[in-house]
Parts: sequence; C-alpha cells; structure tokens
Amino acid sequence: MSEGEGVSGRASATEPVVEQSLALSHVDFVQVAELLGEPVPRYLRASVAVYPRRRREEALAASRQSLVDRAVVLPGDPPRVPLSVVRLTQVVCRPALTVELHRATGGRWAPPIRYAAAGDAAVEVLPEPDGVRLTPFHSDGLLPRLVWRAGVEKLPKPAGGPVNVQLSVLRSTDNVREASAAAGVPEDATAALASGDLTAVSVVARTGHGRTGAELAWAASRGYWLVPALLTPLADDRGAEPDDDATVQLAPLDGAELINALYRSFTFDS
Repeated sequence: MSEGEGVSGRASATEPVVEQSLALSHVDFVQVAELLGEPVPRYLRASVAVYPRRRREEALAASRQSLVDRAVVLPGDPPRVPLSVVRLTQVVCRPALTVELHRATGGRWAPPIRYAAAGDAAVEVLPEPDGVRLTPFHSDGLLPRLVWRAGVEKLPKPAGGPVNVQLSVLRSTDNVREASAAAGVPEDATAALASGDLTAVSVVARTGHGRTGAELAWAASRGYWLVPALLTPLADDRGAEPDDDATVQLAPLDGAELINALYRSFTFDS
C-alpha cells in the first residue's frame, strides 16, 4: 500500500492527512475479487470484459505477476490474499451503502468517485488511468470526505426563494444564460448554471426490504442552488428520456444546508 491524502473526521475539514491506499488496475481488481469469490461491480468489470480473448489472457498473466511482486497476492497453492486486501475487496464488492460523486467543470464531467461502506468500514474508489486507488477509512468519515471531495464551502445562501422553471430552459446548451434570465431565474442561479460547474451525488443503500436511494445535485456561484438530477449523469441510468416540458425547481441553499442535505441523503432521514 502507498500513502495518499484525505481529510479528518470533521465535516468542514480541508486539511489533508496521511492515509494508506492501494492502487490496482481494473484487471488486478477483477483477479483479486475472483480469487476471493466476490462479485465484481459492473463499473470495475466492464473495461476488462471487452478485451479480446488473447489480450485478456495476456493482461491476466501480467497482472498475476504484478500482484505477487507487490505482495497484494501471496504465492501458494492456492494463492493467498492478505487480510487487509481481503477486507478492501469485500467492502467494494458487497457494500451496504454505495455513493457516487460526479463533478463537472465548464460542463465537462470527470469520472465519478465512488464510496462503498459496510458497517464501520468504508472505501473510497478513486478513478485513475486504467484503474482505481482504494483508500479505506472509518464509515463515520463518509460525510466529511464527501464534503471535501465535492468542494463544499461555507457559502451564504443566495437571496430569494425557490423558483420553478421548465426543464428545457435548464437543458439549453448554447444560450443557457439568456434562456434562464428570460424565464425569471435569479441572476446568481443563472451564473451558476452558465458556468457549467455542477455536482451530483447518488446514494444507494441495501436494506432488509431491498434497496433504497437518493439523489442530490447542485450548481454553485456565490451560493448553492439545488438542481434536478436530470441535468447530470445520474439521469443516464433511468432509461426514459426526460420531459423538457416538465416544470422543475431550483432551490437556494447555504453551505451548512447543503451539508445537511448530503447527510440526509445517505441516512434517509425525513
């Protein structure tokens, strides 16, 4: 494992601390998970599944050697996996709570950061070229880490109240500022939408009755504005084409209210 950076257990913390993390290629993770008999999440399995047969066999062979060289897998018959790696893999493959964090800058979405939690154990799955970096932490630190990664600050609440607007206005790409202003969207919200700086959080929890979840998306300017998740990659998994004639709401929040909304999104408090 190697050193990485993270945050302490306070929701408003920004100062990094030294943490231990493990970098694995997608092929590495698939092999470790299969060795342990764990179900590989689709987002980690997909890039390996498309390999041609010969390429896949070559990648698996190179990965097996790399895993042994790095002591991620211990040689033997059968090979063994250190307990720390076992626990990391189990949490990622069979989480009780899964969180996805999507962030866009200037309208360009970065690969999502994912979090998996089970009991008091949580793992950050940070995307890297051709793989991921896994960082374990106590699940009590999920909110402060999410706040830190999402870049939430103590911004004041924008003036005015919630505003209703047609979805087609918010989905305008060439003239979002003009369309928003013409629809009566407040100036601060218009600036936030025009910047293309959006953040979206998706939460899925496994419960005794199946699964439950929540979505939260916002744009930031001088303050925060909750926006419909249909403007984000969270809409991609819904299957249905969004109705541009639908009326949606933009709601202003300050930094503390946004943090509280994030907390409620994965505790499912009313």
